[in-house]
Amino acid sequence: MEYAMLIAISLGYACAIVFGLRVSWFVVKRVRAIPFRTTPRRNLVSALGIVGISLSVPFAIFLATVVGGTVGGGYGEWLFSLFGLSRFGPIVGVPVGIMFVSCVITCIGAFLGSLIGRLVTYAFYSRPTP
Repeated sequence: MEYAMLIAISLGYACAIVFGLRVSWFVVKRVRAIPFRTTPRRNLVSALGIVGISLSVPFAIFLATVVGGTVGGGYGEWLFSLFGLSRFGPIVGVPVGIMFVSCVITCIGAFLGSLIGRLVTYAFYSRPTP
């Protein structure tokens, strides 16, 4: 049973990386597409979005382990106890909780980074309107 939980946690972190990066990149592209009155500097927005993702990953790992694992394990155990399989609930719930929390935190980091990039673009590269 310990090896099953180890494999499940590893799978949760692997899926968190894949889904977190995919969804975060989607967030960066959406913020990049917001129309402004300035000439778009999409490379700056993308670069700061990637910086935001990179800075949020350690927090995402920590919070995914603490919050996602705890809440996901408890919720999985409760959900599987309805079917009489409460022993297998944490094996499914922990990786889902890890994946969900990690994906949310990296999306927040991507949004904040690309928003800062958009604001820097607006502040430094905008043309004065007559």
